[in-house]
Amino acid sequence: LKSLDAIKQALGERSPEAAEVMGRLARICTSMERPDEAARLYRSGLEVLRDEVGSADRRALTLGSGLARALDAAGEHAEAEEWYRDTLAGRRQTLGVAEEPTLQSMSDLAAFLVRTDRADEARPLILELIDARRKLLRAAYAETAMTSSAAHGPAVLRHQTAQLLMDEFLGDLRDPDEALRYAIEANDITGHSVPPYLDTLARAYHLTGAYEQSAATLRRALDLTPPEMAHHRRSYGRRLRECEALLAEQMSERGG
Repeated sequence: LKSLDAIKQALGERSPEAAEVMGRLARICTSMERPDEAARLYRSGLEVLRDEVGSADRRALTLGSGLARALDAAGEHAEAEEWYRDTLAGRRQTLGVAEEPTLQSMSDLAAFLVRTDRADEARPLILELIDARRKLLRAAYAETAMTSSAAHGPAVLRHQTAQLLMDEFLGDLRDPDEALRYAIEANDITGHSVPPYLDTLARAYHLTGAYEQSAATLRRALDLTPPEMAHHRRSYGRRLRECEALLAEQMSERGG
């Protein structure tokens, strides 16, 4: 709040910079599970940005996306849907489909529709999203076709596609085997040194029944995650215990 007050005093309450600070504070409130407060901050920032730079500005669209999530978390589903749709439409027009913010908005809206029992309505959007991700990957592979391995290239595209293909909102379109391929490539590129990528790989192993590999990958993620990232460590630890329990069950069944 002090940084927001300082920005307002230095640049004026109607400055785009002040609106961006509101957005950052809103994200903090969201992470602290205070969606009502986050929504108020997003609205204030959006009011400034829409007046000063227009609703099609990237910054306004970013805040609109955050507002949709905050409203969703607060249970204001009707208004959340309006913002999910408005943000996606704005990003399609301003950025095009093959940009990460647009793909994220597609994913947000599709997941929302599935959660609100409209999987049939979400399906065309999910298919478009999967197709867009695969097109980006094909382009990345084409750029590296002359190298010794097609796995060389942006790890983030592999990681994001693997995450998508394992997401529960995909329903029968989930593809853990394809996700595993991309997760392995992402970690090969980064030397198995990025905990979030390792976490995605562990999930892919788990979903394909490779529990020993999943457990080993989660242990590495834990080893690489510093103590101050307690939330991530708890998540990895919980899933590691689940994996170990499944492995113990398997051993017991074989022994029996």
